[in-house]
Amino acid sequence: METEILRIKCPHCGAELAVGKRPDMVMQMVTCPQCNSRSPYTSYQLLGTIVDDKIAATLAPYAQSVSPKAVLAQPKEAPVTQVNTPVQPPVDSNRTENLASRRRLADLGRGGAVSSQHHSGGSNGGGGGNNAKIFIMAMGGVVVVALIAILIVLFLRGSGKKQVVDPTPEPVVVVEETVPSTPATSPSRVTEEEVQAAAPSQGPIRLNGHEGIDLGIGVKWATCNVGASKASDVGEYYAWGDVNTKKDYTESTSKTYQRNIPEISGDITRDPATVKWGQGWRLPTKAEIKALCQKCKWTWTAQGGRRGYLVTGPSGESIFLPAGGYRFSATIFDSGVTGGYWAGSPSPSDNRFSYYMDFNDKEHSWYLSERYIGRNIRAVTDK
Repeated sequence: METEILRIKCPHCGAELAVGKRPDMVMQMVTCPQCNSRSPYTSYQLLGTIVDDKIAATLAPYAQSVSPKAVLAQPKEAPVTQVNTPVQPPVDSNRTENLASRRRLADLGRGGAVSSQHHSGGSNGGGGGNNAKIFIMAMGGVVVVALIAILIVLFLRGSGKKQVVDPTPEPVVVVEETVPSTPATSPSRVTEEEVQAAAPSQGPIRLNGHEGIDLGIGVKWATCNVGASKASDVGEYYAWGDVNTKKDYTESTSKTYQRNIPEISGDITRDPATVKWGQGWRLPTKAEIKALCQKCKWTWTAQGGRRGYLVTGPSGESIFLPAGGYRFSATIFDSGVTGGYWAGSPSPSDNRFSYYMDFNDKEHSWYLSERYIGRNIRAVTDK
């Protein structure tokens, strides 16, 4: 039974991988095995379709199963099947040398016969005429032998086993992207060194009517999402860099998609946390969501009937992050199954993507996401 495999290219690191084709393929998120970036299937470049079991088997180490993470728009272009052109193998040098040796031996044998005929002709008194005839006959024989040798070489060369281009891509070395340095006028940022040397908790704080908790990782994290009234509420969904909610979350409605936008954490025009909660509150940076993932203890649980993670910091204080899923177009997906929270840091190499924190009941980490997807926001403050 033939297996239909789609060859795709990661938009972040350029690695080539393969996924099994499914009827709902455009509704999936795919995790790249090279750079671990999770992105919508439609953001990958489609390289071709393979329906050969043997070739599909060579791609097996790169195959990734897809999970229902998003409903996405149809690809703008129809898939194009890429066919690898067979490459002729190089000429076998040993085989060529053997043919040349046989040809020389044949020539020597032919030369011996000519010599014998020459002496025979001389003994019979044939004279120069017979010698000329014998010479012409000998040269004709050499030509025939040469033609035969050439035909043998061409036959052996054409009958050689053809090579097939191995479609397996070479491994790609991926260097983690770094967030560009922020201007001196921007709000203060937490470095990795400051996170490691963070002081114990000084208790909860209130700023502009909203409470923050000191987890001991350098900044204070809000106790609920922007747009929520308590920890277990999901709150509102925002596209990256948009300060207002909307009915339709797509590329065409995004204000930052494919635009060169710098860090927006604390930006009074693009940070929803700052706009909705006032100055002092802001989106966390990539370094700050990374610290939350690496420096805290994550426990999958439920509060107020909502599943999510209880995140406990080195200070002993905790916050609850509800699994609110995400919004694409006008629909909310994976609510209660996954959680996605924006950071203020853009991808330094691709204006379509920005960093966010993603989790389910088995893992939690930071990834790049297309900016038009609607995600929740958990604000931080330096106060």
